[in-house]
Amino acid sequence: MRVRLLPPCDKLVRVDDALLLYPEELIRLSGLGTAIAEIAATPISVDDLSDELVERFGNPEGSSSQHATQAVIDELVERGVLEIL
Repeated sequence: MRVRLLPPCDKLVRVDDALLLYPEELIRLSGLGTAIAEIAATPISVDDLSDELVERFGNPEGSSSQHATQAVIDELVERGVLEIL
C-alpha cells in the first residue's frame, strides 16, 4: 500500500507542528503528523514511511513501528490529509 499527502490549499509549518488549510477544515498536525505530511508529499509505501519515521523519531514504545505508522496513517486518511493509492 502507498500513501500520498492530499495537497492543502495553504499551510504553515513551524518547528513542532503544522497547520494545513483544506476547503472545509483547518487541521493542526503534531510533529509526527508534520513529518508524515512532508515525507508523503510524493507517494510512498507504508514500509518506507515507517522506516523513515524510525530514523527520525526512533522506535515507538509498546508497539511495532509498522503498527504505529498504520494507526497514524488511518487517522490522517480519515481527516482527509492523506490518501491511499
